[in-house]
Amino acid sequence: MTSMPETSLSHVDVDVDVHLERGISETLDTSISDSDHTDSDNESSGTSQDAAAVHEELVEEPYQVIKRLSDKFYSPSLYEEEYPTFDLRNQETLEELYSKLFKHNLAGYFKNDICKEWNAGTGILTLRPIESKIREYTASFVLDALIEEIDRVANKHSYLQQFRNNFERYSRRNIHIGVTSGNFPRFMKSPDGQIRYKDGRFPYFVVEIGYRQTEQQVHQRMQEYMINGPEDEFTILAVNIEYALPHGRLCTRYVYTLARDRTFRNNNGESMRGELLIPFKLLLPPEERSKIPWDAKPAQLQLTFESLSEIVCVAEKAQRKFGTNYLATRPL
Repeated sequence: MTSMPETSLSHVDVDVDVHLERGISETLDTSISDSDHTDSDNESSGTSQDAAAVHEELVEEPYQVIKRLSDKFYSPSLYEEEYPTFDLRNQETLEELYSKLFKHNLAGYFKNDICKEWNAGTGILTLRPIESKIREYTASFVLDALIEEIDRVANKHSYLQQFRNNFERYSRRNIHIGVTSGNFPRFMKSPDGQIRYKDGRFPYFVVEIGYRQTEQQVHQRMQEYMINGPEDEFTILAVNIEYALPHGRLCTRYVYTLARDRTFRNNNGESMRGELLIPFKLLLPPEERSKIPWDAKPAQLQLTFESLSEIVCVAEKAQRKFGTNYLATRPL
């Protein structure tokens, strides 16, 4: 999270280890008869079998969806659920899903070829096999604008040239945080866009596009990054879009590291006056920020509200070509 004074949230380290209760009681009574031992063993065995059955049931549905998505002849329909979501309850069930996928030669596909999100704290696994055009285009154009601004600022401030060629942009690349002893991630995200420093394990600047989501959902998604992300300063730029045809648009907002929530486009689709300023150093890992001369003039990336409005406008045009009945957030 950024260290800007107006930021209200602080980073919290989370280490969650949840497991299914098996309901097996232990006794210290050494005078138990052999028959009592047998009954207890049977109960224990039955309870373990019940727990195993529960795990198998939880694993089966996501396994079948992943299997179907892996078929090269299968194309996800826009009319299917956009993000298949499964309540696996805990980390143990996710690891059992990995084991089943490995047994059926699907582990590589699940790990490398499909965007997904997982949080051990909630036990929720979400698959992201397809994206709406408005989300895809908005994220891509925002990344383009950020890279152009990085070039402009680096050319203007010579002390930033050493960093310029080390930035890499990605769309929908999985992020894994915190692994168990079996090398399974406790937290996975697939942000719509990210700017990562060369050879970095984790990006310090991500872009999220909120589409068909409430404002509360957008904030909740950002908070998950803050809680589970790197211990160092971390920045999120989220653009929240409620899309409709031009005569029915609602205002479009951006949220910047949870501290600034601004409207940059009104209900008529017209740009508001203003700009978004992002300190250049926030794109750098903390160890690189220390290389900036202490007396250097602060450098900032600038995204005008007009340019942000134009980005969303172009993305909306692409969305309309794809079919408005499915893609609109409310009746047209």
